[in-house]
Amino acid sequence: MRITADGASPRVLVGTLVAQNADSLHVAVPGLAAPLAVARHSVRQLEVSRGWRRATGDGAALGVEAGALAGAVVAVRTAPSFGRNWPVTLMNGWDRMWVGSAIGGAIGAAVGALIGSRVKTERWQPWSSGPRLVALTPGSTGVSVSIPF
Repeated sequence: MRITADGASPRVLVGTLVAQNADSLHVAVPGLAAPLAVARHSVRQLEVSRGWRRATGDGAALGVEAGALAGAVVAVRTAPSFGRNWPVTLMNGWDRMWVGSAIGGAIGAAVGALIGSRVKTERWQPWSSGPRLVALTPGSTGVSVSIPF
């Protein structure tokens, strides 16, 4: 659980909710011996971890873009220097650009996916306790209203 609170030190706490009462949440934070108490009125946001994800797809997408661009530039700029017997020199400029883009994009996607697979990020989702129910209770002096947190 991740808690953003006013006045907490640090302002964002990441830990496990171990207890709660009417006025505070008690959070076990890794590296601390005792749980921290956070006043409910100071809590601005509660989030729940939804696990870790790797950035393999994002890395591949960035890699294919960069690789295709680099491949097109390299193919167009270097083809005349290979000599007449090199098959790429027999293509016109547009064909060289497309072939270079395809080769560069494939290499870029592979490298990007490899790098992205090494990057892990935690996914957080705002916590919701469901619909807020208002309780009206008749009392001797009128009606009392209670709204759960």
